Amino acid sequence: MTREELLKKNGWSDKLRSYSVISKAMKAEPIDSVDFFKEYKHADEEFETSYYYAVTNSTLTNPKGKEDFRTINQLLFPNQQNLIIYRWNDDWSDYFDAGKEWWGTFYWTIYDPSTNRMTVIGASTTD
Repeated sequence: MTREELLKKNGWSDKLRSYSVISKAMKAEPIDSVDFFKEYKHADEEFETSYYYAVTNSTLTNPKGKEDFRTINQLLFPNQQNLIIYRWNDDWSDYFDAGKEWWGTFYWTIYDPSTNRMTVIGASTTD
C-alpha cells in the first residue's frame, strides 16, 4: 500500500499539509542532557526556548504540565545519561512559520545509543 493509499483509506489525506524543506539550511547544536531536561523557571533566560517550556506551556491549558513533563520523560527517555541531543534551527521549513508569530517553534532529535532509538520532537503553533 502506498503512502497516499494509506492516507486516503484512513480519511487523513484531507487533514495533512505538505511543507517545504531546505535541507542545506538545517543547522543543529548539541545539548547536554542535564540542560535538555532542566525544569526552568519563568525568570530563566533560556526558558522560552527550552524543551520544558514546549511541554509545560503549550497553547492549551495544561494544569499538569510539570507532572506530564516528568511522566513523558520517564516513558520516552528512561536512560537520560548517555543521550545524544541536538536542537535544530527553524529556518529550513515553512512548517515553522506560524509558530514564529506567537508560541514558538521547537525541533529536537534525541538518540539513545543503548536502545538504538531516535526520538524527534517538533512543534510550531500559533493562535
